[in-house]
Amino acid sequence: MITVVAEFEERSMVPIVQELDESKSLQMVDKIGPFVRTSVAERLRSPAFAEAMWAVVQETGEAVPSLRQGMTSKVDMVRLLQFAADGLWFVQRLYTRFFMLPGRIDVTRRSDKSSSLLLLGDEVSENGHRVFEFVDKSKDRLLIAQPPECVTVPDLLAIVISRLIGSPVSLPIGALFLVPAGTELGVLHVLRQGSNVSSYEGMKNSIKNSGVPGMELLGSDTVLVQCHPLRPFHSGEIVAWRTDGQGSMRYGRVMHDARASAGQALYRLEVETGPGEIRMLLSSQVFFFKGTTAASPSAASLETQRDVNAGVSSLTGASKPHHHRLAPETAGPGSQAAAQKKVCFFYISSSVKKRLALSMLHFSSE
Repeated sequence: MITVVAEFEERSMVPIVQELDESKSLQMVDKIGPFVRTSVAERLRSPAFAEAMWAVVQETGEAVPSLRQGMTSKVDMVRLLQFAADGLWFVQRLYTRFFMLPGRIDVTRRSDKSSSLLLLGDEVSENGHRVFEFVDKSKDRLLIAQPPECVTVPDLLAIVISRLIGSPVSLPIGALFLVPAGTELGVLHVLRQGSNVSSYEGMKNSIKNSGVPGMELLGSDTVLVQCHPLRPFHSGEIVAWRTDGQGSMRYGRVMHDARASAGQALYRLEVETGPGEIRMLLSSQVFFFKGTTAASPSAASLETQRDVNAGVSSLTGASKPHHHRLAPETAGPGSQAAAQKKVCFFYISSSVKKRLALSMLHFSSE
């Protein structure tokens, strides 16, 4: 039974419950497509599936607080998975009804041709509210019905399992029912659920924290770190920083353009090291990411002027038109600031070449 609340014109809240339509017989089946009920139940009981599920719950809980608050124990989650395995049913068709409380008034909307039937291409006309999954807690059952072609059985399993453990959203666990048994945890690396799915403590190293000032560097970014104390830095550039040789490196954001003066071995620059936190760091404490270019203003000006000359030449017919493009390196998180120092040029029709040249000349003058 599922309880919802309806709000009417008088602004009063009326509870409405969704229950299985007992007037429609449940025709049990052993398999739906390639998915055998007993095999799915066995997977739900497996320790490898439980480990992968717990990783997903912990990761998703960072963005869905209600899930983190409701599912605080791995033991409870394993118990619910056991419940799901014991009560899993595959059926041919599935119908529910809606009742308004307290008088149990049937408010189910009925139609001869529901959208579900149209999806299935089913010509059978039966009045009722047809669904493809339902958690019947009154009888300890999880019901999965034959879905339309555009919906898969793993999609439906993800919905009922998510609902069973109290998640307000459907968790991305459909792929866990498709991989070979025992490899569920490994597939999370492919799905990019997080950077450290093999341990669930301290999910700070989640992929979503890449480039966020104050967060620890991900392993994939650590290998890109380079140190050149005399290298100039640009405003907005994502960098790594560390105040001593022993601490872990963290992400930061450069606040202003900075470079060494003539004869300086080191210089200081302002770096956002966390939310609302700005520090003055030595250039030896700030690291950039390999693939991030740091062209000086003069070098950037030369590159821009070279492309302006090429554009003017194409206007005068001095050279054949080509596709001109400067592609800044983008290997590291800090490449965005460097990309802002470059301009991309593309060949366009002759009718707008003059305006293109004027725009490039204007950019060069700035």
